[in-house]
Amino acid sequence: MTIDLANRAESVAREFGARLVEARSIWNAIVMHDMDFAIAEHESPEAMVVAAGAGADFDGHNPEGEVISPAMTHIVVNAIPRLQFKQRFIALLADHCGRKPGVQNGTWLEGFCRAHSDVAPDGTEEAARSAPFDE
Repeated sequence: MTIDLANRAESVAREFGARLVEARSIWNAIVMHDMDFAIAEHESPEAMVVAAGAGADFDGHNPEGEVISPAMTHIVVNAIPRLQFKQRFIALLADHCGRKPGVQNGTWLEGFCRAHSDVAPDGTEEAARSAPFDE
Protein backbone atom coordinates (compact mmCIF):
# COMPACT_ATOMS: atom_id res chain seq x y z
CA MET A 1 0.00 0.00 0.00
CA THR A 2 2.77 2.41 0.89
CA ILE A 3 4.53 1.95 -2.44
CA ASP A 4 1.25 2.52 -4.30
CA LEU A 5 0.64 5.75 -2.38
CA ALA A 6 4.23 6.90 -2.79
CA ASN A 7 4.05 6.28 -6.54
CA ARG A 8 0.83 8.29 -6.77
CA ALA A 9 2.19 11.15 -4.68
CA GLU A 10 5.33 11.31 -6.80
CA SER A 11 3.21 11.36 -9.95
CA VAL A 12 0.95 14.13 -8.62
CA ALA A 13 3.98 16.18 -7.61
CA ARG A 14 5.40 15.87 -11.12
CA GLU A 15 2.03 16.79 -12.66
CA PHE A 16 2.08 19.98 -10.58
CA GLY A 17 5.57 20.91 -11.74
CA ALA A 18 7.85 19.45 -9.09
CA ARG A 19 11.32 18.62 -10.28
CA LEU A 20 12.29 14.95 -10.31
CA VAL A 21 14.49 15.35 -7.24
CA GLU A 22 11.62 16.96 -5.30
CA ALA A 23 9.14 14.32 -6.39
CA ARG A 24 11.59 11.59 -5.43
CA SER A 25 12.01 13.17 -1.99
CA ILE A 26 8.23 12.93 -1.55
CA TRP A 27 8.33 9.27 -2.64
CA ASN A 28 11.14 8.49 -0.19
CA ALA A 29 9.44 10.27 2.70
CA ILE A 30 6.24 8.29 2.20
CA VAL A 31 8.04 4.96 1.90
CA MET A 32 10.27 5.70 4.91
CA HIS A 33 7.32 6.47 7.19
CA ASP A 34 6.42 2.79 7.01
CA MET A 35 9.75 1.75 8.52
CA ASP A 36 11.33 2.09 11.92
CA PHE A 37 11.83 5.75 12.84
CA ALA A 38 15.57 5.12 13.15
CA ILE A 39 15.66 4.59 9.39
CA ALA A 40 13.64 7.70 8.58
CA GLU A 41 15.83 9.91 10.75
CA HIS A 42 18.84 8.92 8.63
CA GLU A 43 17.05 10.04 5.50
CA SER A 44 15.77 13.50 4.66
CA PRO A 45 14.08 15.99 7.00
CA GLU A 46 10.90 15.33 5.00
CA ALA A 47 11.11 11.62 5.81
CA MET A 48 11.49 12.42 9.50
CA VAL A 49 8.50 14.76 9.53
CA VAL A 50 6.25 12.31 7.68
CA ALA A 51 7.31 9.38 9.91
CA ALA A 52 6.85 11.36 13.12
CA GLY A 53 3.51 12.78 12.02
CA ALA A 54 2.12 9.48 10.77
CA GLY A 55 3.20 7.70 13.91
CA ALA A 56 1.69 10.34 16.17
CA ASP A 57 -1.55 10.34 14.19
CA PHE A 58 -1.73 6.55 14.30
CA ASP A 59 -1.11 5.78 17.96
CA GLY A 60 -0.67 9.08 19.80
CA HIS A 61 3.04 8.62 20.55
CA ASN A 62 6.01 10.71 19.57
CA PRO A 63 9.08 9.07 17.94
CA GLU A 64 10.57 8.40 21.40
CA GLY A 65 7.49 6.35 22.29
CA GLU A 66 6.08 8.89 24.73
CA VAL A 67 2.34 9.52 24.79
CA ILE A 68 1.42 12.93 23.43
CA SER A 69 -0.16 14.98 26.21
CA PRO A 70 -3.95 15.16 26.43
CA ALA A 71 -3.73 18.97 26.17
CA MET A 72 -1.76 18.77 22.90
CA THR A 73 -4.03 16.03 21.58
CA HIS A 74 -7.06 18.22 22.31
CA ILE A 75 -5.53 21.19 20.46
CA VAL A 76 -4.60 19.12 17.41
CA VAL A 77 -7.90 17.22 17.17
CA ASN A 78 -9.87 20.45 17.48
CA ALA A 79 -7.85 21.96 14.64
CA ILE A 80 -7.83 18.81 12.50
CA PRO A 81 -10.74 16.47 13.31
CA ARG A 82 -10.00 12.75 12.97
CA LEU A 83 -13.29 11.98 11.14
CA GLN A 84 -13.55 8.37 12.35
CA PHE A 85 -9.90 7.69 11.52
CA LYS A 86 -9.63 4.47 13.54
CA GLN A 87 -12.63 2.82 11.92
CA ARG A 88 -11.81 4.03 8.41
CA PHE A 89 -8.11 3.20 8.62
CA ILE A 90 -8.73 -0.33 9.86
CA ALA A 91 -11.27 -0.86 7.05
CA LEU A 92 -8.78 0.51 4.51
CA LEU A 93 -6.06 -1.84 5.74
CA ALA A 94 -8.38 -4.86 5.68
CA ASP A 95 -9.48 -4.01 2.14
CA HIS A 96 -5.87 -3.62 1.03
CA CYS A 97 -4.91 -6.98 2.55
CA GLY A 98 -7.77 -8.64 0.70
CA ARG A 99 -6.79 -7.08 -2.62
CA LYS A 100 -3.05 -7.69 -2.28
CA PRO A 101 -2.55 -10.80 -0.17
CA GLY A 102 1.02 -11.74 0.58
CA VAL A 103 2.46 -8.38 -0.48
CA GLN A 104 3.05 -7.19 3.07
CA ASN A 105 5.62 -9.79 4.11
CA GLY A 106 8.29 -8.21 6.25
CA THR A 107 6.34 -5.04 7.07
CA TRP A 108 4.35 -3.93 10.11
CA LEU A 109 1.20 -4.77 8.14
CA GLU A 110 2.03 -8.47 7.73
CA GLY A 111 0.43 -9.66 10.97
CA PHE A 112 -2.68 -7.56 10.40
CA CYS A 113 -3.09 -8.98 6.89
CA ARG A 114 -2.70 -12.55 8.09
CA ALA A 115 -5.38 -11.98 10.70
CA HIS A 116 -7.76 -10.30 8.22
CA SER A 117 -7.43 -12.29 5.02
CA ASP A 118 -8.63 -15.55 3.56
CA VAL A 119 -5.14 -16.47 2.44
CA ALA A 120 -3.83 -19.64 4.02
CA PRO A 121 -0.86 -19.05 6.28
CA ASP A 122 2.57 -19.76 4.90
CA GLY A 123 3.38 -23.47 5.32
CA THR A 124 7.17 -23.22 5.05
CA GLU A 125 7.87 -23.81 8.72
CA GLU A 126 5.44 -26.71 9.00
CA ALA A 127 6.80 -28.30 5.81
CA ALA A 128 10.35 -28.15 7.16
CA ARG A 129 9.35 -29.58 10.55
CA SER A 130 7.36 -32.43 9.04
CA ALA A 131 9.99 -33.51 6.49
CA PRO A 132 10.61 -37.26 6.82
CA PHE A 133 14.22 -37.05 7.96
CA ASP A 134 15.81 -38.25 11.17
CA GLU A 135 18.05 -35.61 12.68
